[in-house]
Amino acid sequence: MGIFIALSYAFLIGYGLSILYYHIYHIMGRPAQKMQRVVGKISAKVFLVSNVFLLCGVYVWPMWTGDVIYPGGKVIPSATVEVPNYYYQASDWLDIEKGDFRIVSIPLPKLGSQVAYSWDHGYVGEDPTRWLLPKTVVVSGESGRGISGFIFDEVIQENPPANLGAILNLFNARYILFHRDTD
Repeated sequence: MGIFIALSYAFLIGYGLSILYYHIYHIMGRPAQKMQRVVGKISAKVFLVSNVFLLCGVYVWPMWTGDVIYPGGKVIPSATVEVPNYYYQASDWLDIEKGDFRIVSIPLPKLGSQVAYSWDHGYVGEDPTRWLLPKTVVVSGESGRGISGFIFDEVIQENPPANLGAILNLFNARYILFHRDTD
């Protein structure tokens, strides 16, 4: 929704500035003297440049400096996310692995599909292993690619089987990813 508002304002601001530029140019340059026409052109261009500077430089200054991003507190982590390098290394390694298989990500999230990691800036949100790793990850939660996490969560946590390997084989899981960085 916000992108449509910004796009609408872009057209309106551009159209409004062009009308103001036209009026200032013609009001200041209305008399037939050449000097006043030059002053009209210069003042219209100064007005246009100063308004563009104010809109793109001063008005959006918090966007340039990053002040609109929540810095984090004691309970809620920062909105800045920096994924640790070991996820990219795991992704590269799994990309080389041949075959069609899945990965089990444990510990299972306690908040549906929401997880909390103790990364440099912290992270709370949907389990990122689904979009960081090239293979399908069996996760707990409402949204997931492939197998429903609710089924896996119920089978593993509620009724732990004697032979976990047989259950993982049913899910076509080859690897278990244990997150040591959960918060």
